[in-house]
Amino acid sequence: MACLKTVKPGNTVTAINSALDSKAEKTDLSNVEKNINSISTLLSKETTEGTTGSPNNQGIFKGQSGIMILWGASQTTTFSYNSSGKFYKLDITFREKFKEAPIVMTSPRYASGIPENVGTLSTTASKTTLGCNASTSGLWIEWVAIGKWK
Repeated sequence: MACLKTVKPGNTVTAINSALDSKAEKTDLSNVEKNINSISTLLSKETTEGTTGSPNNQGIFKGQSGIMILWGASQTTTFSYNSSGKFYKLDITFREKFKEAPIVMTSPRYASGIPENVGTLSTTASKTTLGCNASTSGLWIEWVAIGKWK
């Protein structure tokens, strides 16, 4: 293989091709370049956005394989009280609709003692309803929804 010269960014592939002596080496480089471009294209189509920290704001991962993961956290002081069932609830509308009802997992985050009972009361492709038995400052319900978008 011939020695490579220093080249300006953007001219690397051209410089390498011109520096290679044999057709086989050029073919190998061409295949490597195609593979890199394929991987780059796939990765650029993945969408991941985090939350900004505001209440009920949702993060998202949307993969080309069809999987979508949404996540967020809601402070229980924003929940409404159901007096007949004696629990608090909050409807969360997903920022993007799933193809079918996703799996939703919940967890309490409470800085002042024992966490309260939390869970999902219902879930559809477009929303979930969170439930818990307490509403207090400092108690947040974190949730993750995993399902298909296509």
